[in-house]
Amino acid sequence: MDNKIAIFTLQGLVNYGNRLQNYAVEQLIKEYGFKPESIIVTNHPIIKPIQQKAIRMHAMIFGNHVAKIEAQRQELFSRFNQHLHVKYYNYNRLGEIDNKYYKVLVGSDQVWNPSFNSNNIFLLSFTNKKICLSPSFGIDDVNSLDKEKYSNALRGFKNLSVREDSGGEIIYELTGRRASILVDPTMAIDPSRWKSLEIKPKKFNADKFILSYTLGELTDNRKLIVDQARRHFNCEHIEIFDDLKENKYVIGPCEFLWLIHHAEFVITDSFHASVFSILFEKNFITIPRYDKSASMYDRISTLLRTFSLESQDLQHFNEAKSWGVDYTNCKAQIIKEREKIDKYLKISLGIE
Repeated sequence: MDNKIAIFTLQGLVNYGNRLQNYAVEQLIKEYGFKPESIIVTNHPIIKPIQQKAIRMHAMIFGNHVAKIEAQRQELFSRFNQHLHVKYYNYNRLGEIDNKYYKVLVGSDQVWNPSFNSNNIFLLSFTNKKICLSPSFGIDDVNSLDKEKYSNALRGFKNLSVREDSGGEIIYELTGRRASILVDPTMAIDPSRWKSLEIKPKKFNADKFILSYTLGELTDNRKLIVDQARRHFNCEHIEIFDDLKENKYVIGPCEFLWLIHHAEFVITDSFHASVFSILFEKNFITIPRYDKSASMYDRISTLLRTFSLESQDLQHFNEAKSWGVDYTNCKAQIIKEREKIDKYLKISLGIE
């Protein structure tokens, strides 16, 4: 128990950013001499990895085109998940956690988004050993929350941190406390570590390309930026979500890293695609994305402000300046942000 840390985060097992931030948190925990275990809570019988692989292989052989492609994608995620230390817990056994772990950590990602926290697991009400690392609410309106539930739960954390400025304001309104605004844990990992995980996608043969990865609708304005970038860099356009059209676009987290690292230019509304564009010092532009209820963009705008990269926001796009990114001042800021995470974790883990 003395050296084990339980990690509670979203288990979107086929989500690039989710898997990469989970890996980053585990790596950070290891750096302090602890053994991380990422907890998956389930009320269903656990399907063993060999059974999961058999299901995927059946789909690859006998499924239709879409099923085959999705099974191939899941296989790539499964291979990446071997880098993680996963432990399954039944919901009714969460009360045992305190006896088995030194600390219980929640984060990062949108663990405090009410849409993903319906059973309250990520508020860690079942433990007295709770700490949080760069969690996100994924919203900017406190009225979207059950205020009493969140207020009571957040007061149980000795130290509080969040990933976005709006999250800090929500915590202050609910608790009267100021939370540390920390970067996503992926940014605390040296780029050389990420590069060591990269895998070039199979059947990928573009020598020079721009990359687009958009989770929201590709509007006319977005298509215009893609066309402008393709002409400016005079190269092929690769869209990650073309994976159902051709096998060469089927990618997992390792291929995701490779594509961003080797792109001439990245166009995205994804937070983590923006993060890795910065870490790899790529030319990139971010575009707003909205869901049905609230802006999803504050996490990206906070990221850009932190590193003085507001010029890479589509709303400030300038053809004369935005095609190339000046990372001169960004490098020093990344060091400062890593130092902030280091100090916060040492205090939270009781080693300073």
